[in-house]
Amino acid sequence: MYKKKPFFVTFEGIEGSGKSYQSKKLYKNLKAMGFQVILTREPGGTKIAESLRKLILKVKSDINIQEEILMLMAARSHHINNVIV
Repeated sequence: MYKKKPFFVTFEGIEGSGKSYQSKKLYKNLKAMGFQVILTREPGGTKIAESLRKLILKVKSDINIQEEILMLMAARSHHINNVIV
């Protein structure tokens, strides 16, 4: 039996370049074509990762770069383990 392999698409770019718009557009089009599709984002993508994302944005001026990176990596790890894998 032939098994189709899944593929992973990412959108990269600077803030405000249209990544969210383009990813949502692709998601809707693929869904309309009958593909099984998951739309997610990073940082975020899970309740815990979204909470960390909001916290980072809220306290950005009160934390140093190392703390911000650790929080981003925690959000990324949770997203990878609970959505992507």
